[in-house]
This record gives sequence, C-alpha cells and structure tokens, in this order.
Amino acid sequence: MRPTAGVGVEVSTLASAKTGTEYSLYVSLPDSYAGGSSTYPLLLLLDADSYFTETCARARALAAEGSMEEAVIVGIGYGAGEDMRNRDYTPTAVSGVSTDSGAASGGAAAFLAFITDELLPWAGTNYRVSTDRAARGILGHSYGGLFVFYALFNASDSLGAFIASSPSLGWDSLVSFSYVDAWASSGRSKSVSLFASTGAGDGFPVDALVSEMAARVQTVCGMAPTVRYYPNTVHADAWESAFPDGMAVLFTDRSGQ
Repeated sequence: MRPTAGVGVEVSTLASAKTGTEYSLYVSLPDSYAGGSSTYPLLLLLDADSYFTETCARARALAAEGSMEEAVIVGIGYGAGEDMRNRDYTPTAVSGVSTDSGAASGGAAAFLAFITDELLPWAGTNYRVSTDRAARGILGHSYGGLFVFYALFNASDSLGAFIASSPSLGWDSLVSFSYVDAWASSGRSKSVSLFASTGAGDGFPVDALVSEMAARVQTVCGMAPTVRYYPNTVHADAWESAFPDGMAVLFTDRSGQ
C-alpha cells in the first residue's frame, strides 16, 4: 500500500527534467521537527511505494531508544504512475529487462542526475536538512542496492552514507566492479560510509560479490565497510533487517556524547 499523508508524513510530487518522470515523494519528519530550528540528517529511500512506512517506523523506534539520530527520510516512489525501477536503478541496458511500457533498462545516470540536481535542492529548500555530505544517505534493496553502489561511485561528492541490501551486483556481467577503478582515479570524495548486506535467500554468489565489492571500496577509501549476512531471510524481505541495522550503524545517535 502506498504511503499517505498523515501525522509526521508529507506527500509531494516532483517532475524530473532529467528522466521525464514525475516522482511521488514521501517525507517523514522527526518527532522533534515541528517548532524547532535544528537541521537533521537526510536519508533517501528507494522503492518507497513499498518500503517507506515500515522503514520510517523502524527509524522512529531506533531514534526513540537512542540507537540512531533523528532524520528526515525522503522516500522516492512512482505513486499511481508506472513503476520505472527497472530503468532508473540499473546502470546499463540489458536485453530483456525493461519497464511494463517497454522503457529500456540502463537509466541510472539520468536518475542519479535527478537526485543530485533536482531532489537534493528540493529537499534543502523545503526542509531543514543537513548540508553535511556525511549526513546525507541513500538506502536501496535488490536493484535499489545496485543503484546505491552506482551512487557511491558516481555521486560521493553529494552523498556520504550508503546502505545496500541484497544488491544485484551480478548485473550485466559484473559491470559495477568496473566503476570502482573509475571512482578510485576520479577526484570525487573517498570519505564515505557503507553498510552492505545479503541474506540466505539471495543465493550464491551474491554474498561473495558483496564481500569482494566491500573489500575494493575499503582499498580505495581506507575505511572498512560494515557487511552483514542474514541467515533467516528470503530475498524479498531481507531489507526489513538490513535497513534498520544500516541506519543504526551509519547514523548512530551521538547527541549524548
């Protein structure tokens, strides 16, 4: 069920000139947001039509118990429009993978431009979100996890925290691994934090690919990513463990320190 506006949740739309799609944006505001002047970390959530409500509930619970900072969560969805995740989350075009209307896969570059050039300015204009890159993160599962890695390698000057659940790193003959070397030789920031996970239902070799990718990221940035394996999950529900764990690890509440 798609999220609806209510207490602490606002629903907007944003038409993108980069992708030609109008996105539904679901915004969860912290309990302390109203009437205050503080800024908050910003978390961008992919597949928000499906994952927003539960993810925000878990974030509120973690914040209430002091396990993570309060954050503004902006979920990116498609609302009543066509689901374009097969186009938006994949970095290259692969024969046989398209949207229902036939839009080709391989639109990650345009979707990332939407995030960096359109969505982040929109969020900064409309909400009190931090301008600190380290306090801006993105969460995704499956194809969404694949896109999280694409964003890490191509937008580390705009985002600093990355949570990839069961990422589809086998996409197009492991093309994502070629982006590590390009990132290493680029001038983009190498100061990033990464939480990556797999579950029993993902099957071999997803866990091996995630471990190898994490090792390569560590070689470039010098910081060890957090890698988790969830033995009692299937692919479809692994995000339910990964997202809250990732948020707690990368957005630890430091207010009492």
